[in-house]
Amino acid sequence: ATSPSKVLILITDGVSNTGKIDIETAAFAAKTYGIKIYTIGIGREDSQYEVNFESLAKIAEDTNGIFFRAE
Repeated sequence: ATSPSKVLILITDGVSNTGKIDIETAAFAAKTYGIKIYTIGIGREDSQYEVNFESLAKIAEDTNGIFFRAE
């Protein structure tokens, strides 16, 4: 069956610290296949944990998705 749209929901702090490929390469692959990525950034910028909301916003923008922040 063919879907009219393909969407991936990514919930993360935006910090790439594991995986076989970097997040930018994965976003490029998703865009190539017409997959929109909706990113949800979790965490607080003033906490002891690292966050990278800028990269999540860029990924969403590059794939015609939307970036959301959740604290």
